[in-house]
Amino acid sequence: MSPIRLPHVISSATARLPLTPLAAGGSRASLLVAAGAGLAVLGLAWEALKGLAARLVGMNMVRDDVLSAFALALLVICLGYFGWQVWDRFQTRRLSSAERRQLAQIEAGLSRGEFTAYFQPIYDMKRGRVVAAETLVRWIDSSGAVRSPAEFIPLLEKAGRLHRVTRQMIAGAAQALHFCGAEGVDIAISVNVSAQDLENIDLVGEIDQACRQLGVDPARLKVELTETHSLQRIDLARKVADALAARGISIVLDDFGTGYASLHILDLLPFSQIKLDRFFVSRIADDPIALAIVKTSLSLAACMGAEVVAEGVEDAGTAAHLAQMGIRYVQGFHLGKPMPLRQFLHVASSQRLALAG
Repeated sequence: MSPIRLPHVISSATARLPLTPLAAGGSRASLLVAAGAGLAVLGLAWEALKGLAARLVGMNMVRDDVLSAFALALLVICLGYFGWQVWDRFQTRRLSSAERRQLAQIEAGLSRGEFTAYFQPIYDMKRGRVVAAETLVRWIDSSGAVRSPAEFIPLLEKAGRLHRVTRQMIAGAAQALHFCGAEGVDIAISVNVSAQDLENIDLVGEIDQACRQLGVDPARLKVELTETHSLQRIDLARKVADALAARGISIVLDDFGTGYASLHILDLLPFSQIKLDRFFVSRIADDPIALAIVKTSLSLAACMGAEVVAEGVEDAGTAAHLAQMGIRYVQGFHLGKPMPLRQFLHVASSQRLALAG
């Protein structure tokens, strides 16, 4: 009897499925289509499944509608494999040929370990010291060139693959906290998560594991939510956010002020800090509307009991203006550019800022 290659049967059947791009927000439809397609492919693979199970357990099936417990386990494994194949095709089918080629290069870089964590200091102007840092991803490709996140983050998010980067940044943030603790530096480290990440309950377990492996207190970690307009399952996002908050992990709203989504989400998730978008911060000296938006944001944060961080501080004048307004925490190139971990540890331990010259 010829050997049975069940994964090959499923992959071949998957490749013939007439998958079409789905509109944004169509994840529920994706699951329904995948489930229907799963039943169809199961019919194609049925005989192969029975034959394989019979060989492995040393028995023949008496009736077509009766499976041994072992054969049922095989069924679950095969359907899981098939589901992954279908979902992968749904995600990448929306991409152009050029985007798929670029995605392959990005994923190759991820596999080669070319993506690394950089850290940008957050400065407390009242205490005169670095108190936190934001973890930022950098891609240093095989030629040694540093690739901008703008070249790969949007594509990874579009393809549903951004979580691979998030997972690496969580590990990088935990490592930074570990080394800061060893140096006696008491700071917090934040890591960016997308709407896709916050709608994934696995995020909690991954943070737990990263902190546990290095003996890091999760309360020293902050999670910055980006792209709030992409949130589709607020109920699940709230469940994940509540689980993080229960561990002492602060939830931060990034790029606040850039749209209605930011205001809407404030009432739905337990934010303890908001970060004012650099677009407004950089214009407060010359634009009365930008100044009014920053002042209003401060009042709103005070009502919420949330801290405020001003991003995009590029010069001493802006920093002084923010200090006069009562803003305590600032971040930007004037105070420190994103830097590798070793350099950040030196800055944090010596409390010397890497001022841009």
